[in-house]
Amino acid sequence: MNKHFFYRILLTSYFLIVGSIFQLPLLTQVVAQAQNDSEIDKQCFLAKRQRTRIELDCPGIEAGFKYESLDNNFDDWYEAFVSGEVWVNPGRSIFFAKFRETNRFDLSDEEFLLGFTTIIGEQNRWSIGLETTVSPSNNVLPEWSVKGRVKYAWTDDFLTEISVLHTEYTDAEYNQEEFRLEKQFGQFQLAYTLGLTQVLTAGDASNHIVEAKYFYTYGSNIALRFFIGQIVEDQQDFVIRNDVVAGILEGKHLFTPNWGITYNFSVWDYGEQYTRTSGGLGIRYEF
Repeated sequence: MNKHFFYRILLTSYFLIVGSIFQLPLLTQVVAQAQNDSEIDKQCFLAKRQRTRIELDCPGIEAGFKYESLDNNFDDWYEAFVSGEVWVNPGRSIFFAKFRETNRFDLSDEEFLLGFTTIIGEQNRWSIGLETTVSPSNNVLPEWSVKGRVKYAWTDDFLTEISVLHTEYTDAEYNQEEFRLEKQFGQFQLAYTLGLTQVLTAGDASNHIVEAKYFYTYGSNIALRFFIGQIVEDQQDFVIRNDVVAGILEGKHLFTPNWGITYNFSVWDYGEQYTRTSGGLGIRYEF
């Protein structure tokens, strides 16, 4: 791994975490003055105790790191990130942003993400969202992307979501559509997602994701996903379509109503090309 990248992500993570800790009292005061506390608490309480129809997770700030090990003599991957969310309309509209720095195949990238999600209607049956990413370096990450999604709650515990993604690399571009079914069983959630991808230089691709998720104390959750199908990705000088099987374990554990961690562990099998094993950890504060 590039030593300068390693030092940079360590220094960035240190200042983000320490700076966040010292700024939390000020951030809390600003949020309390700018928004209706009782409404925020009510919405977050509902989201943390039960999930019915469409609800938004509580906003917060987070900083973390991810490491991915590849076999077959490929260089390991590294990532450091900071992210945050803030209410635009408490409980109904949220704005989010993320910055990450990655190192893949010994090439460094920076990426900025901005987006929002808003609930439409008093019955919380519809929501729409839009997000975009930009990578000034785009050595491996996409040059830019834009994604739109629409979610609808047919009943209190059965939801569907459709999303459309357009991604552009330096020498290629592709479109992807996802169709998601989501069913709630008390504190448990089951979901299935079908993904369809069209790329000019690598043909069409499809994949399937099955997910089981459990919600518990303070809005904590743990999820297990199984992925099978093809994915499209940039590998240094060209975009290819890969047959992949993967298992992903991830979650969020809040030790208090505000402080917690996020974590993830996954294994991605790319057949004869390589196997990628990854693990990540983040520190999170929720408003």
